[in-house]
Amino acid sequence: MQSVWFGIAHFMELTFSWFLTPFRWLPIYVFVGVFTFGAIYWLRTQARYTRQEKERGESL
Repeated sequence: MQSVWFGIAHFMELTFSWFLTPFRWLPIYVFVGVFTFGAIYWLRTQARYTRQEKERGESL
């Protein structure tokens, strides 16, 4: 069983060294950018729904 997990670990390490090392900080910047865009979109949408709820008098 140990050889299976070590094999998976070595495969992942090799994959990360092939794909992430050449890109350096780019994957991190992409992740942060997507997360920031999603958070802003969600907050704006939630504010719109809250405003509509107050206008209709449906708030608790």
